[in-house]
Amino acid sequence: MNLYLITRNDNVGYDEYDSAVIAAETEESAKSFIVDGNEIWGWTRNYSSDPKNIDISIKLIGVATPDIEAGILIASFNAG
Repeated sequence: MNLYLITRNDNVGYDEYDSAVIAAETEESAKSFIVDGNEIWGWTRNYSSDPKNIDISIKLIGVATPDIEAGILIASFNAG
């Protein structure tokens, strides 16, 4: 299981997330945690087109310990 830092590259507004650390096997599976049906995250709500085209950067930052499950580990939220 890898650790990925996902960062938005667009104009982040209030009450939206701008980054997260995600445990996942691949970059694509890490991206799916914030794109596939996660409207609560606010990552995709400003995208009227296909949310899979969201402008983000994904960087491999490490390897998780064996007891870490896939998912969002921590995130940065811009409270308004």
